[in-house]
Amino acid sequence: MVPRKDAQVVTLVRTRSLPFYPEYPGDGYGTPGTEIRLYQPIAVAVTSDGASVLIADGRDDCIKMMSLTTNQTTTFPKPIHIHSSTRNREARYPHTVGSGPAFCPGGGTLDRFSQPLGIAVHGKAAFVSDTGNHLIRRIDLLTGLVTTISGRPEHDGHKDGPPGEALFNRPAGIAVTSDGKILVVADEENH
Repeated sequence: MVPRKDAQVVTLVRTRSLPFYPEYPGDGYGTPGTEIRLYQPIAVAVTSDGASVLIADGRDDCIKMMSLTTNQTTTFPKPIHIHSSTRNREARYPHTVGSGPAFCPGGGTLDRFSQPLGIAVHGKAAFVSDTGNHLIRRIDLLTGLVTTISGRPEHDGHKDGPPGEALFNRPAGIAVTSDGKILVVADEENH
């Protein structure tokens, strides 16, 4: 592939060395893109209409979507704002306390990710390899609703089958076909 001679490289977001703390400016919800905090941006995808970029932030356990037209950012799941003296993961993500998963069994907009390492987009949906939870998740980009498509939280394994029965062991890369009917997953620990 030959690059266009008039193409330019532009920095959309500068990575910060500190993990995401909702009490700090740059929490990623309505924040200008150049000011958001990223701890480990690991994967990116562009929405079907080309209007937004989604970033899988593996160490902050979230997906950030930055509008290329307004430069505003939305974070999935929506950050939990806490008292400024509390700066730990358990307070920011109450469903990750102790050794339990970052999975909220009720689903919805409160669902938490654990090391999302892959992201793909089709239409108004993003598909996420929720690596630490051994799940494949779907985010409705209009409502923020998170649903589990496949895998079982806290249950790694290898099992082919329908979405409700298949098991993964640290799924990482993910892609979706142009018609949206097939997801392809790189299941990291199942080689």
